[in-house]
Amino acid sequence: MMKPLLKTSWLLIFLSLCLFNFIDCKAEEELLLSSDQPGIIGSNITFTLRVKNPKQSSYDVAWVEQVWGRRGREFQGVADSSNSFTTNWTLPFTYDFIPGTYSTIATVSYKILFWVDTVGSVVTYFNLSKDFKGILLINQTPTSKKKPTYVSTMNETQMNVSLHDPYNYLSSATNVTWSWYKDSTFIANTSTPDLKFNFTKEGVTNVNVTLNALHTNASNPNATYYIGGSFSANITVEGN
Repeated sequence: MMKPLLKTSWLLIFLSLCLFNFIDCKAEEELLLSSDQPGIIGSNITFTLRVKNPKQSSYDVAWVEQVWGRRGREFQGVADSSNSFTTNWTLPFTYDFIPGTYSTIATVSYKILFWVDTVGSVVTYFNLSKDFKGILLINQTPTSKKKPTYVSTMNETQMNVSLHDPYNYLSSATNVTWSWYKDSTFIANTSTPDLKFNFTKEGVTNVNVTLNALHTNASNPNATYYIGGSFSANITVEGN
């Protein structure tokens, strides 16, 4: 068994070597790649690469997009102390893209004199769709003590669609219509994703909202494209 004094001496030597950078005692570099997907065709997606536990003062980031039926776009970025070792790449996805699942690869490296050392590569997958994604939220005051999806016939219910639209793509569309249905029965059309409604029939009810709008292609003002989405939720209506 190592004597306490000898054990302490080795520990002090190790810490001294770390302090003066004779040996590398830092945690390993970690590459974190993410995006704000899912994306809608006609809008953008931003990809973010962060170097966690950086050991170098600067890293080169080589981005490559992988898509069907076309040459992927490429971009060279830098992650250093000026951007907290985080770099972004924003890509527009025009109307000639096909809906589906694609990927983006980021390869991180750094230079030492005339040599280039690669830290590694990471990949992230993203979905492209013609339709918006989102969640239909149900709210009633006072809130049910059972579940948020329980509503009373005695009070008005507030319904709202929380849309995934980080670039406010819908704000530039025209003829925006939200159509509301209760068990396939039409309720109302609105110009905003909100509706107040009083449910009077007890039992499980399905609420569905469809979004329809037109968008103009910036590169071809004479061409308009349909954009939309469908959102639903099941609620339980009680007579109290």
